[in-house]
Amino acid sequence: MKCAFRLSNEVWIKRNSESLFDVAMGCFDGAEIFNLVGLYLLNTVAKKFGNKYVGPYRDNGLILIKGNSARVADKFRNDLQTLFEQFNLKITALIDQLSRRHIKPN
Repeated sequence: MKCAFRLSNEVWIKRNSESLFDVAMGCFDGAEIFNLVGLYLLNTVAKKFGNKYVGPYRDNGLILIKGNSARVADKFRNDLQTLFEQFNLKITALIDQLSRRHIKPN
């Protein structure tokens, strides 16, 4: 199977592609597909861990864990990485990250 499309009555086939499904960077549907996949993954995380503080933030996911020790948070990070490996994905999870942005009026 190959990824193919037709343009001006000419068939274009992507090299080194084993499937018919492909989302190229910058394509028209790329943002919508990214949002759908991202929401699916965040929903899977929320169902698995029962965390109501899970949501998308720009092009990242954000999970808030309140009141847990560093050991519990690190175990959560390891479980989260294992979950994403089931989808053949890698994830970077940062623990104990506090950030505040101050917006100063002009």
